[in-house]
Amino acid sequence: MKRAIQEANRNLPPDQQIPVWTMYQLRHAFLTKKTEEFDEHIAATLAGHSSPEMVRRIYDKSQERRIIRFKQQEDEQDEERTAS
Repeated sequence: MKRAIQEANRNLPPDQQIPVWTMYQLRHAFLTKKTEEFDEHIAATLAGHSSPEMVRRIYDKSQERRIIRFKQQEDEQDEERTAS
């Protein structure tokens, strides 16, 4: 796959180059997306894991996203208080 992408990039201008991804990166992106769309049980089944625990630890980013949203809301509230 890497060789095919490098070959394709030879004919493309620098601003249109295809990023080189490994199979691991593609799998990781796929399972992260499926964890977001469904849940860790379905993602675990798709990944071939017998337990969703590994999927939850590696691919589930929902906790991180909730923390980021919470921090953004706090910042917005601080800005509103400061503007008042």
